[in-house]
Amino acid sequence: MVENKIISNWLKKKNWNLYEHQKKIIHDISKGSNVLLISPTGTGKTLSAFFPSIIDLSNKSLKLNILHTLYISPLKSLTYNIEKNIIDTIKDISLNISIASRTGDTSFKKKKEQLLNPPNILMTTIESFAILMSEKNSKNFFQNLKFVIIDEIH
Repeated sequence: MVENKIISNWLKKKNWNLYEHQKKIIHDISKGSNVLLISPTGTGKTLSAFFPSIIDLSNKSLKLNILHTLYISPLKSLTYNIEKNIIDTIKDISLNISIASRTGDTSFKKKKEQLLNPPNILMTTIESFAILMSEKNSKNFFQNLKFVIIDEIH
């Protein structure tokens, strides 16, 4: 079901198989559908959410300073946790994908740098996303955005 050799090989190396809902998400998103995933803890929701983006990024020769995927979390602690998990996954797969977080704790200098040179995947909170939307160059910042992952909707 995973039509990406890099990801398929990584799954084999880990001796992992995708859950049916992960296969369905990858398939549905590859066909242009939007997806809402509701699944119990421990069933691979994070990878389910990020696999389509990672697959898309690994199939492209993408410039490192183009925002491709935006992850929005209600909590900065969750933002940092997911960022760490995705960074570990990207490193384990050996992909050249840039990842960063942006919360109220992010320094002014780093926020300015992110506006000029965005990561491929940006992890942020609802509040920081709202501030990003108000930036005068937000249209340019978001112009290449392909995936939006919204976590923990209540």
